Amino acid sequence: MFSRFAGRNGLWVAWTGHSLRAVPLGTLALTAAWCGGAAFALGIAARAWRKLRRRDRLTGLYNGRGLLTRLQSVLTARAADNADLLPPVAVAVVDIDRFRWLNESLGYKAGDEVLKVVARRLEGCVADRGTGVARMDGDTFAWVMPGLGDRAAAARFVSRVVDEVCKGMTVGGRLYRPTLSAGIAVYPDDGAEAGVLLRHAATALHAAQAEGRGVIRTYDPAMSRRFQEQFHLESELLRALANGEFVLHYQPRVQLSTGAMSGVEALLRWQHPSLGLLPPSRFIDVAEETGLIVPIGEWVIHAACRQVKQWQAEGLPPLRVAVNISPRQFQRDDVVAVVAQALEEHGVDPAWFEVEITEQVFMGNIDEANRKIHAFRRMGVCVAIDDFGVGYASLSTLKHFPVDCVKIDRSFIRDVPASPEDAAIVSAVIELGHSLRLRVVGEGVETPEQRMFLEARRCDEVQGYYFSHPVPPEKIPNLWRNMSRREKSGAGASLPGCLCTAGLSSEP
Repeated sequence: MFSRFAGRNGLWVAWTGHSLRAVPLGTLALTAAWCGGAAFALGIAARAWRKLRRRDRLTGLYNGRGLLTRLQSVLTARAADNADLLPPVAVAVVDIDRFRWLNESLGYKAGDEVLKVVARRLEGCVADRGTGVARMDGDTFAWVMPGLGDRAAAARFVSRVVDEVCKGMTVGGRLYRPTLSAGIAVYPDDGAEAGVLLRHAATALHAAQAEGRGVIRTYDPAMSRRFQEQFHLESELLRALANGEFVLHYQPRVQLSTGAMSGVEALLRWQHPSLGLLPPSRFIDVAEETGLIVPIGEWVIHAACRQVKQWQAEGLPPLRVAVNISPRQFQRDDVVAVVAQALEEHGVDPAWFEVEITEQVFMGNIDEANRKIHAFRRMGVCVAIDDFGVGYASLSTLKHFPVDCVKIDRSFIRDVPASPEDAAIVSAVIELGHSLRLRVVGEGVETPEQRMFLEARRCDEVQGYYFSHPVPPEKIPNLWRNMSRREKSGAGASLPGCLCTAGLSSEP
């Protein structure tokens, strides 16, 4: 370290760390100049690095760190003034709906181009009324809106921004029109700190997305409570999976021409330790959203195969068991391998196993869906379209995909034969299915009039409360024997309703 002592003859006495040395003043000046220049350059580099850390590389916008810093500055300045007399500060968080589908359909390069266009449009829209747009993560953007008046004014402004951003654009030579969902939180009512405000805006966004596409919502404390409940439910689902709390009940499928049991559908239940037996409507949405539906679905496949083998050991002939495959599980590359492994492990003939899928699985990669259905068919597994008629592409589904069976959705069965419209739809589906050599199953049959209507139109199979509620697996052998006796006695055409109700909930 240099000392502060000046000597004669143009020398400066310096301490080198070990001894005193005389340094010429000219050398000292050059050294000082170099050190000063280096320090100046390092200062510029440090500022540039801090700036880069606050910027998104793809779009050039602020990133989440940058927006958080700017938002905190705005809130700090607002707190220093009389905040009660100033207009509130609002934060908007927007997300491109179905952006994952865009990436998978057109590729990530096209997705990046969409992000850049959306970024430019957002910047142009909020330049005069916001503090700069940030790309938070993936396809999520946010900005701060000081002084917009109130919640309603903030919502109106965000709505105008979304309308402008969602105009058509050309991506990969194709016309693409995005939709955006948005969440808004307002200072100070929804949070006094930047992190809390952003989190609540994101919560409002998630609530908007739960309602559909292109929805805008402002934050409400009830949203946080609902998400906390979902988080708690997710934790309980993890525990339930680990502790073996899930069970399967089975609803018989009846062959109308004979009255015999032709198969069963496996239906998931949760044997909750304190709430009792819960139907899937209480937990399946959270399982889908969190991805837990995948391990739960794998458990269902193995449990159903294990049960089929057990029934055979008890003397029952092979019964076809149908298992619902969720869209999220069907999208996985290993779904065919999971079914194949379960069939092999439990020694079940693939001919007695049926996967039920909804038309929703065809809304993504059609070629991939077709490949998986062909793989199931080559394996010998039957493929059924569940809830047929309520999707977007029912007829094209039957035309292009090699399925074995269609299940007419219960919403069409409910009002037949009283409703001429529903009667016409059901009749047309049965005729169409038979012309394509498909088995047709009517779901939700609850009355003798519905059964007779379907029988008169030669529907192949039916299931519903008229024949049996879903029941625990140990009740299936007796149901099968009762139906077999009626088949042998020729009483199949006059089956009584509700052969076994088991005191269960009316939910399937």
